[in-house]
Amino acid sequence: MKMTPAEVRAQLMERGLQTRDGRRVVVGTPASPGTARGIARVVSGPEDFGRFQPGDVLVAHATSPIWTPLLAVAAAAVTEVGGPFAHAAIVAREFGIPLVDGALDATRSIPDGVPVVVNGSSGLVELGGG
Repeated sequence: MKMTPAEVRAQLMERGLQTRDGRRVVVGTPASPGTARGIARVVSGPEDFGRFQPGDVLVAHATSPIWTPLLAVAAAAVTEVGGPFAHAAIVAREFGIPLVDGALDATRSIPDGVPVVVNGSSGLVELGGG
C-alpha cells in the first residue's frame, strides 16, 4: 500500500460502507452510468440464481459469462472487484444498466432483500432505496 500513489490510496480507503449526510451508502467505482432502484439480491454463485427476479439489483463478488442471464434482467449491479474491462462492466454497459464495481465488502454490507439505489455514474449505492 505504501508504494501506491496517494490518489489511488485515497480512492481505495474511501470504498466500502459509509454514512454520508445521514444515509448509509456503499462506495465503489463508477463502471456503467445511470441510476436504478431495486431490491438487492446477494448472489454467491449459480446455486443462488433461482432467487434472482427481474428488476432485482445483482450484488456479487464478481461475475463471469454464466452470470449474463442475470445481468440481462437486472435493474443494476454491484460487484466487489472488477474494472472497466471486467465481465460485469462490459455486459452492464451493453445492457444499459448501472454498475458500481470495486465496492469493498458489498456482499456483506448490503443486506439481501433491502431496497437500494445504484448510481453507476457516481459509484454510490444507497441502502434503503432513497
